[in-house]
Amino acid sequence: MLTPKTRLVLRDILTRLSKNEKVTLKERILLQKWADRHSTVWHWLRRARSIQVSGHLGQDSVNGFMQQMNLPGQSPEEHFNGSRDDLGDWFQGSPQWVRRS
Repeated sequence: MLTPKTRLVLRDILTRLSKNEKVTLKERILLQKWADRHSTVWHWLRRARSIQVSGHLGQDSVNGFMQQMNLPGQSPEEHFNGSRDDLGDWFQGSPQWVRRS
Protein backbone atom coordinates (compact mmCIF):
# COMPACT_ATOMS: atom_id res chain seq x y z
CA MET A 1 0.00 0.00 0.00
CA LEU A 2 1.17 3.50 -0.82
CA THR A 3 1.50 5.33 2.50
CA PRO A 4 1.42 9.13 2.75
CA LYS A 5 5.13 9.16 3.66
CA THR A 6 6.05 7.02 0.63
CA ARG A 7 3.86 9.16 -1.61
CA LEU A 8 5.69 12.31 -0.48
CA VAL A 9 9.09 10.69 -1.08
CA LEU A 10 8.06 9.55 -4.56
CA ARG A 11 6.57 12.96 -5.45
CA ASP A 12 9.83 14.64 -4.39
CA ILE A 13 11.83 12.31 -6.63
CA LEU A 14 9.40 12.87 -9.52
CA THR A 15 9.59 16.65 -9.11
CA ARG A 16 13.39 16.57 -9.29
CA LEU A 17 13.24 14.19 -12.25
CA SER A 18 10.86 16.48 -14.16
CA LYS A 19 13.18 19.44 -13.49
CA ASN A 20 16.16 17.41 -14.72
CA GLU A 21 17.81 17.67 -11.30
CA LYS A 22 19.96 15.03 -9.62
CA VAL A 23 18.18 11.75 -8.85
CA THR A 24 20.27 8.92 -7.44
CA LEU A 25 20.24 5.39 -8.77
CA LYS A 26 18.74 4.20 -5.48
CA GLU A 27 15.88 6.70 -5.86
CA ARG A 28 15.31 5.67 -9.49
CA ILE A 29 15.14 2.01 -8.47
CA LEU A 30 12.66 2.84 -5.70
CA LEU A 31 10.54 4.86 -8.12
CA GLN A 32 10.54 2.12 -10.76
CA LYS A 33 9.66 -0.50 -8.14
CA TRP A 34 6.57 1.47 -7.16
CA ALA A 35 5.69 2.30 -10.79
CA ASP A 36 5.75 -1.42 -11.65
CA ARG A 37 3.31 -2.16 -8.83
CA HIS A 38 0.94 0.82 -8.87
CA SER A 39 -0.69 2.39 -11.89
CA THR A 40 -0.92 5.78 -10.17
CA VAL A 41 2.83 5.96 -9.65
CA TRP A 42 3.38 4.76 -13.22
CA HIS A 43 1.21 7.66 -14.48
CA TRP A 44 3.11 10.13 -12.27
CA LEU A 45 6.37 8.84 -13.72
CA ARG A 46 5.13 9.14 -17.30
CA ARG A 47 4.02 12.73 -16.68
CA ALA A 48 7.36 13.63 -15.05
CA ARG A 49 9.26 12.22 -18.03
CA SER A 50 7.04 14.19 -20.42
CA ILE A 51 7.74 17.40 -18.51
CA GLN A 52 11.45 16.57 -18.41
CA VAL A 53 11.55 16.20 -22.21
CA SER A 54 9.14 18.96 -23.30
CA GLY A 55 8.83 21.26 -20.30
CA HIS A 56 5.44 22.37 -19.03
CA LEU A 57 3.23 22.84 -22.07
CA GLY A 58 0.19 25.12 -22.03
CA GLN A 59 -3.25 23.63 -22.56
CA ASP A 60 -3.74 25.83 -25.61
CA SER A 61 -1.94 23.21 -27.73
CA VAL A 62 -2.81 19.58 -28.42
CA ASN A 63 0.50 18.42 -26.91
CA GLY A 64 -0.13 20.53 -23.81
CA PHE A 65 -3.59 19.01 -23.43
CA MET A 66 -2.15 15.51 -23.86
CA GLN A 67 0.53 16.26 -21.25
CA GLN A 68 -2.02 17.67 -18.79
CA MET A 69 -4.32 14.66 -19.25
CA ASN A 70 -1.31 12.29 -19.18
CA LEU A 71 -2.39 10.66 -22.43
CA PRO A 72 -0.06 8.24 -24.21
CA GLY A 73 1.55 9.02 -27.53
CA GLN A 74 3.41 12.17 -26.53
CA SER A 75 6.80 10.82 -27.53
CA PRO A 76 7.81 8.84 -30.63
CA GLU A 77 8.90 5.80 -28.59
CA GLU A 78 5.32 5.43 -27.34
CA HIS A 79 3.98 5.04 -30.88
CA PHE A 80 3.31 1.54 -32.17
CA ASN A 81 4.39 0.87 -35.74
CA GLY A 82 2.87 -2.38 -36.98
CA SER A 83 5.35 -2.75 -39.83
CA ARG A 84 8.42 -2.72 -37.58
CA ASP A 85 7.20 -3.47 -34.03
CA ASP A 86 6.10 -6.79 -32.62
CA LEU A 87 3.06 -6.30 -30.38
CA GLY A 88 4.41 -8.65 -27.69
CA ASP A 89 7.78 -6.88 -27.61
CA TRP A 90 6.09 -3.48 -27.57
CA PHE A 91 4.21 -4.38 -24.37
CA GLN A 92 7.38 -5.66 -22.67
CA GLY A 93 8.23 -2.12 -21.58
CA SER A 94 4.85 -1.79 -19.85
CA PRO A 95 4.47 -2.03 -16.10
CA GLN A 96 3.73 -5.47 -14.74
CA TRP A 97 0.09 -4.60 -13.98
CA VAL A 98 -0.48 -4.04 -17.74
CA ARG A 99 1.34 -7.20 -18.82
CA ARG A 100 -0.78 -9.34 -16.50
CA SER A 101 -4.03 -8.33 -18.21
